[in-house]
Amino acid sequence: MCLIKIDSKEEINEFKKTIPTEGITVYKVARERKGKYYPVFSHAQFPFKSGLNKADTTEKIIAGWWNNHINYQAGFHFWINKIDAEIDKKDFKEGFYFSFKIIECKIKKSWITSVGMNKINDYLLGKTVVTNKAIFP
Repeated sequence: MCLIKIDSKEEINEFKKTIPTEGITVYKVARERKGKYYPVFSHAQFPFKSGLNKADTTEKIIAGWWNNHINYQAGFHFWINKIDAEIDKKDFKEGFYFSFKIIECKIKKSWITSVGMNKINDYLLGKTVVTNKAIFP
């Protein structure tokens, strides 16, 4: 999951103003196996841990064509709206050893590093937030 459009600093600051101090719930499609959640797009051997997770932010990711392929800080990518996560989940096929679930995570505004748009499917875009930390179930 990568942003195809990155909001401007002004747009990100306006978005952050809408978030209460205690944070918000965001949504992520994750692979589930034996009650543990794993990233969808990697063959990670290690699941997200329950509770506070810190993202590896050492890498820069290239945003899509909308922003002329500029970089943004790596981190956890979340859908702002649950309906976007539900539509996104439909593109993933269940496996023998795992299934795909929508998980609810909590983030605080100070953890947000980028905000923008991501492709949900071939026809829709959804609002996405990138963070350096998140609380996982």
